[in-house]
Amino acid sequence: MDLLTELESLAQICDSASSSDVSPRDIARWHTLFNFNALQAEEEITCHRTNLNRIAISTEHWATVQVEQEALGHNQESYSYHLSHRAKASASPKPSTQLSTLSLAQQKRLLKKRWLLRLSHELATAEKIQEISHLPTPPRILLDEEDPTVSFVEVDIIAKEAIEKHMYPSSTHFIVHRVSAEKSLADTCIAPTLGLDATMPQHRLSVSDTPVPQQNMYPVPYFFYGTLAEEDRLVALLGLEGKPALTPAKVRRARVEMRGRYRGLVDGSEGDEVDGWMFVVGSERHEDALRGYEGDAYEVVRCEIFGEEGVGGMKGLTFRFCEEVVG
Repeated sequence: MDLLTELESLAQICDSASSSDVSPRDIARWHTLFNFNALQAEEEITCHRTNLNRIAISTEHWATVQVEQEALGHNQESYSYHLSHRAKASASPKPSTQLSTLSLAQQKRLLKKRWLLRLSHELATAEKIQEISHLPTPPRILLDEEDPTVSFVEVDIIAKEAIEKHMYPSSTHFIVHRVSAEKSLADTCIAPTLGLDATMPQHRLSVSDTPVPQQNMYPVPYFFYGTLAEEDRLVALLGLEGKPALTPAKVRRARVEMRGRYRGLVDGSEGDEVDGWMFVVGSERHEDALRGYEGDAYEVVRCEIFGEEGVGGMKGLTFRFCEEVVG
């Protein structure tokens, strides 16, 4: 930077510092760019104008970036604030969650959680989120059901904290996204199966055998207990036109227990049985709705479903409680 440019920058700082009036337009701009409320915006603008150590944007510098930055909503002053606080953030990053300090159960729970972030302004594309979060691929985009012009990306805790660090000290608004029950059925062994350890020799399949149900096999029988066995709930969840066909049934090597605030189906001993209902899920769309209702405290597992009197036996699926209760 030559002497003339330095003098120009200093003059700009002194000139803006002497002008303390904050216009409604300035407040609106800073609210949009940095998520400040009106009072916060006025305070930040005033502090920025009186900060003689802030990064000053020369007329020459602004001319080279003006088109790009105005498209993002910046004027010269807000752009200066943005650069000043990015520099400050690199020296004073927002503390992150240290996964290594958490128990394995807490780590597992946290890594399963997901958040939604609205794409806008500096965080306008999935590719930008990928760059900031160091993701191998762009995160998936979700459209608002009521306004398709509004889009979100889904991120995990690691990406969330990378974005917060990038945007610090500006706050970034995330929406907690409910995660569906996991469904990951092995195609070469019986895992996961209710009440059985797939690693035990007596439960291993021969090379020619295929475990059923398979991951994407429909229709598929499910064993329900508790609220999922309520007719009205199934009608609402699945958008059924008539009453669901529920058949009395039971599963073995299982029991229902209270785990924290949940009452869930868990592995049991050889003589344990749980009574409930069988329902045939006809499509992946219906299954997704059921998985979304159960949430990430449960997982889809294979099971054998028996008739009310314990006769027969049909290969099917159910929701097993998998959340580890801490403390």
